[in-house]
Amino acid sequence: MNCLVTGVRGDLSYVKWAIVYAIALIIVLIFYRLSVQMRVHHLKRTSAGSEIFRKKVDLYTARVINGRHIMYLMLINFLMTIVILCLAFLWFYSDNERQILAIKLRSANESIQQLLKTQDANNTVQAVVSYPKEGLSLEQLNWEGLFSEDTSEEKKSLMESVLFEETRPYFGETTVLLTVNQPAQTISVTLQNHDVDSKYLDTLHTNFDAFVAELEQVAQIEQVDSNFVSQESQEENRMLYVRNDENRHFEVIN
Repeated sequence: MNCLVTGVRGDLSYVKWAIVYAIALIIVLIFYRLSVQMRVHHLKRTSAGSEIFRKKVDLYTARVINGRHIMYLMLINFLMTIVILCLAFLWFYSDNERQILAIKLRSANESIQQLLKTQDANNTVQAVVSYPKEGLSLEQLNWEGLFSEDTSEEKKSLMESVLFEETRPYFGETTVLLTVNQPAQTISVTLQNHDVDSKYLDTLHTNFDAFVAELEQVAQIEQVDSNFVSQESQEENRMLYVRNDENRHFEVIN
């Protein structure tokens, strides 16, 4: 049905003009028949002195005028039927157009919402700044407290939250994970960011080197690694630092 309506899109003007012409013709026919009826009545009044002439007028009216009234009435009914059909068609077409417009508006609204979501997602990519030369005083955190007997998962989570907030300007929305080895009394630190703007990759690597250099002062930390995934290419950029058993300095593995 949509195809049918679409096919006649250009012919709607003909339908509208057909309605106008039909209504105009109906009005003309009604006034014409009224004028004929008025002339007949006028003729009867003017012929009041001649009974024979009046009877002839009555006979002519009954045979001819009334017959033509019926014929014109049928024609008017036919024209009114055409008008009603055309109006029904225009109503159906308008209703169909409203439905199509509603679908287009809904689709446009969904596209706008998706665009806004994408824009919001892009806006969440935080600008990365250079790691401060003076460091973040991470060695002053209570790393030793992670090895106490009453250490719970909540303490480790709290330390991860602190590190996240401290390093957020330099690594963006990064997940910080701590792995505590109680028997060996060592800690591993992992940074993960799977939505990195590629233009910040070099800065992230430089910042990570500075971050590792600062953590080198924390004797309990044995390993530091990172995994930064480019937002555009989805390429993983991994770096792993492990302490050298002899000089206790961090050395890059890959």
